[in-house]
Amino acid sequence: MPDGCLRCKQRRIKCDETLPVCIQCTRKGFECPGYKRPLKWSSKYEVGKSGNNSAAPKSSERVLQRTGPIQPVEPNLFEFTVSDGATHSLSVQEDVQSAQNETAARPDPVFISAANSLSSNDIWTPSSLLSDDCGDSWTRTFMAQRTLSTPQDDDTALLWHYFSKVCPVNSCFDSQKNFLRVEVGSLISSRPLIHYCVLSMSAAHLTTKQRNMVAITLRHRTSALSCLKAKLTKGFSIPEINNGSPLNDIAEILLGSILLGMTEGWHDPSQLGVTHLHGARSLFQKWITTVPARCPRTINTITGIMSYWEAVASFVHNQCLDSISYLMPYSLEDERCDIYVNPWTGICTPLFIHLAQVGILTRQRSLARQLSVGWGHIGPDMLEQARAIETALLSYKILSTDRIEDTVDSRTPVDHLQRIARVYRLVGLLQLYMTFPELHGGPFVDSSLNHSILSLATNVLTTIGVLPPTSGVYCVLTIPLIIAGSALQLSCFSSDVPASTLQQDTYLFWRNFVRERIKTIQEIVGLAVIGRAQKILDRVWFLADVRRAAEGPGQEWEYIQWTEVMSSEKLESIFG
Repeated sequence: MPDGCLRCKQRRIKCDETLPVCIQCTRKGFECPGYKRPLKWSSKYEVGKSGNNSAAPKSSERVLQRTGPIQPVEPNLFEFTVSDGATHSLSVQEDVQSAQNETAARPDPVFISAANSLSSNDIWTPSSLLSDDCGDSWTRTFMAQRTLSTPQDDDTALLWHYFSKVCPVNSCFDSQKNFLRVEVGSLISSRPLIHYCVLSMSAAHLTTKQRNMVAITLRHRTSALSCLKAKLTKGFSIPEINNGSPLNDIAEILLGSILLGMTEGWHDPSQLGVTHLHGARSLFQKWITTVPARCPRTINTITGIMSYWEAVASFVHNQCLDSISYLMPYSLEDERCDIYVNPWTGICTPLFIHLAQVGILTRQRSLARQLSVGWGHIGPDMLEQARAIETALLSYKILSTDRIEDTVDSRTPVDHLQRIARVYRLVGLLQLYMTFPELHGGPFVDSSLNHSILSLATNVLTTIGVLPPTSGVYCVLTIPLIIAGSALQLSCFSSDVPASTLQQDTYLFWRNFVRERIKTIQEIVGLAVIGRAQKILDRVWFLADVRRAAEGPGQEWEYIQWTEVMSSEKLESIFG
């Protein structure tokens, strides 16, 4: 007679013993292992499945230990050590579901750490980092030791998903130098705010395939927001600010605001996280005055993250250029210093700052048009600002290989980062020229400017085409594809039928290329919000084709702005 399935026995809950699978496992989304007992009993130990002669250790004897640095090609391995010296290696690339289907003979491990802020006593706690953030000692060794009993299945699975699935697609490279894996991961156990942010991110990432995760996402977001409110209410004391660590209390709140704001659209693409962005600006300016100058890596990382956020947000809400003035000191790179690779901006943080300026001016010109000021008439200040940004983009130099730190990720070698820098430099100019044809000589687009813009767009797409889908940089390609794709609008400058047919074939080829790449990104990143990018472009192309059919050669012509289409179709999203 059955007396409960293996998973219910492992979780120490009463099993309903329903056939063929129990309701407890079904409700939790687990695969029920059934009621068979493939175990042998000795007088002293419970032995695992037949053919496995190693004794199952006591729970208090289990230790999860990181055995070495993350390998760039092979999956990262964490070694599971037991008291009798036997070890089991578990790949970090295994699916979350496989972790949930482990039997009682093998406990569920968790990557690096889980938070000790859980209400339950069933937790995993990590030891302290063996070195601080400063200097080149970035490679860490993590230990996680077990306390009391098995961790909660839901939170453990979410943490597993964060380290195995979210980290690789939420950064343009993934190794022991990935801030979102290493530094954020090290804060999970000791900082409840970061803990709930990570759980919320992980649950939100799963909502595309599991709609029941929305409630779990909102629950963890609510907990994170409560922690954030408590931190802000408490304020900061001088000793806490000046404790010599770059990841002080201000940094914790800043990171929490970034994680909450940037991922707010993961479960609901219409959410933009603008409120969190405004708060993060103030926190960054306070934090940057307290962080030790001897920690350039952390300064570079947080600055790059804020620059990326400003860039992707600049296209979805109206603001003035002064709103990002706090980042302008970082728009010039020190040619004497080596460059640390940033998880979101790669090696070109200044280009993201300039792209944020371009996005702001694009929205400002569209707003002027909506207010009946006229597309062809802009103030001299706005045009001068556009010219200054154009000059900065044209003068930007792609960094040489010898100045760039190795990512220790063979999927994303340095030349991929250099290509991404080239892409973002070109799309900044591309968006600028489509918005301000005056930079090319007149208020409207002529055949010469149309040719230049098409050349820029095809150069962007050709560079993207060289990058393999396995590269980590695919996670930051959505905005470049939208901008380059929106430039693929057939003009009315020629009535020559053969030339027009050839031109149509060229545009259709590149449009299909953009569709394929956006589809690839959505499959890699796994977020529904990416699908909105294609909806925006499809509408832009449709409107451009209808206009071309209705108008004849010689008429005044201008580009349909993708930002205007995005707003009119209510498709505003943070594409990051």
